[in-house]
Amino acid sequence: MQKLNAKKLAISLFFGVVYWFIGLIIIRVWGQYFNAENKLFPILLYALIVPFNSLLFIIPVRLANLFNSADRPESYDAIVQVSLVGCFLDVICVNFIPSIYDQPAPIMALGLAWLLWGVGTGLLIGYAGKDLNIANPKGGI
Repeated sequence: MQKLNAKKLAISLFFGVVYWFIGLIIIRVWGQYFNAENKLFPILLYALIVPFNSLLFIIPVRLANLFNSADRPESYDAIVQVSLVGCFLDVICVNFIPSIYDQPAPIMALGLAWLLWGVGTGLLIGYAGKDLNIANPKGGI
């Protein structure tokens, strides 16, 4: 397995920032629903993160495999890097600029738990996909 070169690492870091930013926007727009009286919406948000992450990560991996820009293990390492960058940015913002989330503390905590759930599913996709060959199950393009 090759190591990621600087260009591919920079691309992973960029997509990590985009990944975190999408989560930030979701928390800012729908944050009040994380603490809703009706518990269906929070459960729905937690459930929808799995297909959202699958689309966000699996499609680029398939495109990378299609154009042979990265081998499969390297592609999944990039997914892990994207997830960890999102988690790192989340921790930095919570500690130093919590006002960026524009929510009261209890709601922000629930939204951040959702964001960390998303990072966890991204890590699961990255590591399980590497072992299970999710992006290309037939072994070819």
